[in-house]
Amino acid sequence: MTDHARPFLVPQVNVNDDTVLLVRWTVPQHARVAAGDVVCEVETTKATSEVTIDHPGILEQTGAPGSRVRVGETIGIVGQTREAIAAFNATSALQTVTTSSANDAGEIRATPKARALAEHHGLSLDAVAARVQGTVKESDVRQFLDERSIAAPETLRRFVDSDGPLAPFDAAVAASLRHAIQHQVLTSIDFECTLIAAHARLQQSLAAGRMVSLLHFVIGAAGRALPRFPRLMSVAIDGHVYRYRAVDVAFVARSPEGRLYTPIVRGADRASVEDIARASQAATLAMIRHTLKGNDLEGACFTVSHVPVPGTSRVVALPNYGQSAVLGVSAERSIVTLRDGVATSIPVATLTLTYDHTQCDGVYAAEFLTAVATEVESLAR
Repeated sequence: MTDHARPFLVPQVNVNDDTVLLVRWTVPQHARVAAGDVVCEVETTKATSEVTIDHPGILEQTGAPGSRVRVGETIGIVGQTREAIAAFNATSALQTVTTSSANDAGEIRATPKARALAEHHGLSLDAVAARVQGTVKESDVRQFLDERSIAAPETLRRFVDSDGPLAPFDAAVAASLRHAIQHQVLTSIDFECTLIAAHARLQQSLAAGRMVSLLHFVIGAAGRALPRFPRLMSVAIDGHVYRYRAVDVAFVARSPEGRLYTPIVRGADRASVEDIARASQAATLAMIRHTLKGNDLEGACFTVSHVPVPGTSRVVALPNYGQSAVLGVSAERSIVTLRDGVATSIPVATLTLTYDHTQCDGVYAAEFLTAVATEVESLAR
């Protein structure tokens, strides 16, 4: 690498994403930039984020807006002069040629963008390389994907029409979830949570005009229970266990377009139900206005997913990458039970914990759910 030019790499904007969508450049081509300047916007599975540059100089943009790029991939060169950038590019090209020449005869040659795109769609490069002479390019992979999306699997062709490929956001969410479940042994356990005190408190809050919901009680309850269950605040990655320092709990919010985001309530172990309600409502409003930032979605140790649709009796969610568990919360419903020999209708909801069995067993998970249910009623008193 030359002394006066260096690559501008895609940063890790969201811990759940290995790739991002380069939305647009915010400075002109070959603009002179200062350290800390916002130079582009990228979209993760969770939000659109501004990206700053660390080094001053002239920025030559090599990444195309609208393309999906891997974290750590070069999307630009920054140098003190245009000549330094040209020298850097010449050196990089020579290294690429040398590396390609050293490849084994049977190895598939492909550009980094082609490999990233194929990996994102779970596509083997063998099928693409069989139709291409020389190095597989990103355009070759895209053409293959476009042609494949037109023709449904043979067993379905008589019954379906193509609506086109997955939207980039949906494809990125799917890739993130696949990445998470491939590294975990997931199972789930249910617990019927009694809501006698919580139901009464919710009715009082609504009558007083305060927008408090069962979700806010469960976030607070999980926050208070999690420090006693450190395995659910930990995640196993590549044979090593990492424990989160703070009890920051995410919740699933659904946008008007049907996209799912996971904004975070910081310090959920210390916040009141009213504080949690205000924080989650502010985050949901930011999601609707498309003003969520990357740091609004990063660093949660745990997630709560509430589906309040009447009739829903069980919610099985999937953990985000970087977490070992997620708590699904059903809609509130009534059951009839005997209390002091009298048939009584009481409100309940089902808590479903999906968790990594390598981190904890069913007894540990059941004890956690018992603690959450106890905390829900305690918070309501």
